[in-house]
This record gives sequence, structure tokens and C-alpha cells, in this order.
Amino acid sequence: MTDNSDTETKRDRVRRLLIHPATERGMRFRRGTEPEAQRRMLDRLCDDLAYLTDEALQALAGWLVSHGDGADRSFWPPLVGILSTAEAFQPRPIEDAPGVAGWFGSRAGPEARAAGRLVAELLWWEKHKRPPLNDRERSRVAQKAADYGRRLELTEDKIARGVEPGADNRAFLAWYRGLEQRAEALVAAGEAKRGEGEAA
Repeated sequence: MTDNSDTETKRDRVRRLLIHPATERGMRFRRGTEPEAQRRMLDRLCDDLAYLTDEALQALAGWLVSHGDGADRSFWPPLVGILSTAEAFQPRPIEDAPGVAGWFGSRAGPEARAAGRLVAELLWWEKHKRPPLNDRERSRVAQKAADYGRRLELTEDKIARGVEPGADNRAFLAWYRGLEQRAEALVAAGEAKRGEGEAA
């Protein structure tokens, strides 16, 4: 981050790490694209990609300059193509998609919590933006949840016994608890909303 990080806006950061490097390497709009339409598209792109880390923005800039439209691949590709590729580099947090986050706020969230699948479900939703649709996909989520559960239990047991679990396991524990906290917040918001509806 540069020295002006305190004043750099989210849009400025995306422009610095994605739009300016792509433009400097020849990315442009098709002839006849109105300046206002260009501005709107780039502003929208900045807003939609502000969730990406610096590293993901830089990787996406590299992808852009080799996947542009046109014979010489120098035109900005459609917004939807850029956004779907950004998801491959770094999935958008589901908190940014209220329709998706609503699943955790429904009764399915507490059911996933009770079954020990809450974190595994969060990761599935973040990657696919949909629920597991068949037995194979549901089995993958359940297996991932079981794997996480075993590692969590072993790590916490070591800590409780005063045994150093190792840096990898400590990092896993922090990562897992962070995801769990996010998922629990979504579930709690749904429970509160249902409680308000029942009280009305």
C-alpha cells in the first residue's frame, strides 16, 4: 500500500491495481463507446471488485490483458466475464449477496449448525453461490465438515492439555473460527428476523 493509503478510496485501489495496469498495456473500449458509458462501466467494475485482495486484483489484471475482446484482444471484455473470472480468483463473500446469505438466515442455517456443517456450508456457498443440489454434493459438504471437525477437535484437545499444536494447526483454528463467526452472524440475523415476524 502506498503512503496515501489513508485517503485512497476503494475505487482508487481497484483503478491502481487493475484498471491502470490494463490500460497501460493497451486495454481500451471499442470505437464509438460514449465516454459516459466508459466511465459507468469502469466505476461499476471498481465497485464490484472492491472485495478482492491486492493480490487477486493483480492476478485479474494479468488475466485481463490476455483475454480481451477483439482480434488483438485489446478491448474490455463484457463485465459479466470479468466478474465471473474474479470469482475464480477469489470468491465474493456471501454477505455481499443478500439472496445467498438468506439461506443461512433460514431454518437451514440452524440445521447446518446442529449437524456440524456450518463452516463447510459457508465455504460451499461462497464458491458456488448455490446450495449443494444432489446427494454427491451434499456428501462432499458433509465429508469436508467431518474433516474440519476432526482437526478442530484434535487441535483444541492439544491446547487444552498444554501441548503446542503447531503453527499450521493454530492457523487452521483461527481460519475456522473466523468462518464460523461469519456463518453464526448470518444465522443469528435470520433467527432475529424470524423472531420479529413471529412477534408481530
